[in-house]
Amino acid sequence: MRIKQNASQLLTSVLFSFLLLMFSSRAKADTIAATPVDGEASTLSADSAATPVESQTNTQSAAITGVSELPEVTVKAKGIDQAAAFDQMHDSLNKVNILSQDQINQTPAKTVAQASQQLPGVGVQHDTGEPRYISIRGTDSNLDIVTFNDTLIPSYDDSSRSVDLDDIPAGLVGEMEVFKTILPDMDAQGVGGQMNLVPKSAFDYAGSFHELKAEGGYVPERQDPTYAADLTWAETLNLGGESKLGILFTAAGDEKRFGIDDLEETYTPSGSGQLGPNSINEYDFQYYDYDRIRGGLGANIDLTADQNNKYYADLMYSGYDEYRTPKWTTAYQNIDAVTGNATENPDGSFTIDVGPDGTKLEDKVSYELTQYRTLGLGVGGDNNLNGFDLDYKASYSYADSNVPWHYGYTFKNGNSNLGGTITYNNSTNNGNSPSFDNSDLTGGNNPANFALTGFTNEQWTYNVNQYGLKADGKTDMALGGGDTGTLKFGGRANLSYATYNDENFAPNTLNPATMADFSPFTLPNFYPGDIYNMGPVPSLNALTSLLNGSSSPYASALVQTDPIADKALDWDSYENVYAGYAMYTLTSGKMTVMGGVRVEATHIKYDWYNAYSDYPNDTIESAAATQETGTIDYANVLPSLGMKYAFDDNFNTRINFSETLARPTYNEYIPSPTLGQNQNGGTSSADPVVTNTYGNQNSEGCGDQGAGNTGHDDGDPALARHS
Repeated sequence: MRIKQNASQLLTSVLFSFLLLMFSSRAKADTIAATPVDGEASTLSADSAATPVESQTNTQSAAITGVSELPEVTVKAKGIDQAAAFDQMHDSLNKVNILSQDQINQTPAKTVAQASQQLPGVGVQHDTGEPRYISIRGTDSNLDIVTFNDTLIPSYDDSSRSVDLDDIPAGLVGEMEVFKTILPDMDAQGVGGQMNLVPKSAFDYAGSFHELKAEGGYVPERQDPTYAADLTWAETLNLGGESKLGILFTAAGDEKRFGIDDLEETYTPSGSGQLGPNSINEYDFQYYDYDRIRGGLGANIDLTADQNNKYYADLMYSGYDEYRTPKWTTAYQNIDAVTGNATENPDGSFTIDVGPDGTKLEDKVSYELTQYRTLGLGVGGDNNLNGFDLDYKASYSYADSNVPWHYGYTFKNGNSNLGGTITYNNSTNNGNSPSFDNSDLTGGNNPANFALTGFTNEQWTYNVNQYGLKADGKTDMALGGGDTGTLKFGGRANLSYATYNDENFAPNTLNPATMADFSPFTLPNFYPGDIYNMGPVPSLNALTSLLNGSSSPYASALVQTDPIADKALDWDSYENVYAGYAMYTLTSGKMTVMGGVRVEATHIKYDWYNAYSDYPNDTIESAAATQETGTIDYANVLPSLGMKYAFDDNFNTRINFSETLARPTYNEYIPSPTLGQNQNGGTSSADPVVTNTYGNQNSEGCGDQGAGNTGHDDGDPALARHS
């Protein structure tokens, strides 16, 4: 049995050290800069606070009216403000919405996924109580992409390209941009759109800026505390002449302990002893405890050599460890499989006589650690060479999900131990508040009746490595007559490698034992009114100490149960994308028109393992799994058109057309997981059962009304002004 040792353990140590430092430090953050940022209203200074005239005026007002009027003070967040963000949206050629650092700071968001809920046209999908994926313009989250300063970020989900934004702290980001129509100089993926995470920069602040924020909370569901902290440290150094160097470091972390109470039902299939339209075959009462420790580190270096030569480096590294500690499940199975054992009551409820061959009980415990990591790194520059602008960048990104352990423990209470009846009603309140009464059931609360029947462990890991290179050139190319024109062209290469590995373990020997041997106890009743009782459950500490050890009295050592079948689940995939584009933008008076095309060529090589010798039946396992290889090549030509008309400085209208694509997920290339473990196929050139790409044509028209480039009210939700 292997436990993966990698850089994620180093990150965990760093984040734990950071959180410990944050919560134990007595230092106070210097949150007021000595010099206001250009364009900001000055904050209240020591001199203005001591002005005697203002103080006297306020005293007189209070004496006459009974109301004291204090001096007006404008307080603004450091960095990019929402007014500047709205100006960017207003001036853009394509449809874009921007959430500024100022706006993010005004929300309680801890993650990028939580902050993205502030953006119009962006929905979120939740998992374990937190937003995880975004959906742009209502499309499936699998059809949108996320970049970090134009570096493509992969997903740590092996069955999706949806980037999991719950592992990126919002404190690492300076700005969030959502593009709803795509230009030729952007990656062609993103049927719904693209989100770009703009890193913080020292140039966002004046001189030195140091900020430390910390907070705490309380989750009453499990009576657990929560903690959060983030740090931003920025320095701008003047190197002489036009040269300056900006260095920024940011770190963020939080810990959240929470619980989930759940009731899941399985309806009885028609023709299988169904008692009625709401009859239930199985009820699963589930009680979860989670501990989620999240953190991230960010760094940015900006060097301005002069007005024509700029260089930068950006880093974002984030993730979280999630401990399921544990998940308890009490399953009432085979409830209405025997029709003669049930009575339908006048109120729509069913009373079940557990009788012979009837209801069974199963208790399951799941104890798991899952580790998620995301990294984005970019190094590049921008040089103006006598009117020709050259922009270039090298990038690396990484996503990883790793389960070092996922232990499962199973106890079964057979039908022969049970007697009496249970009554349930799944029809009240449209089935949203099912009732379940087991007070007349006998044998269900005796831990000695639950025999240990299963002990397993699963380990799996999935990671994606991506390497990117890009170069863009831009030059003025007017057509004459006072018009202005710009020609932009460039190329990009994005090389990625994804791999998946899964292994399953169990003991060869499981000695007789019951739940009574593992310090059983009773969990609190849950749901409003405490209406659900799970009965006895085993102690997690007793399970891990008596079963997981090397000298367990109840189980032999864990061994890999079926290495060949496990190998059939393993795969790797290489995906190389090469792109080139050209676009021309012409501005004549109030009209701006853009036309361009992007060409992308994709080469895919994938490896998988055939574990069965009797294709296509796939019932006879081979003596060894054999590696199979396949390749796919395709190309796409993707045109774009755009037009913007400025009626005046405050009102624009746009029309955009772009053609984009969405590639299959990495595992959809692989015949094994696509068709099922026992459907590997028998040829080395097997194609996946999905099309090579999903194409999409986006066309959109919109207008925006602004208040001028300098007259925005920071308190106004400017993002809502886009239609």
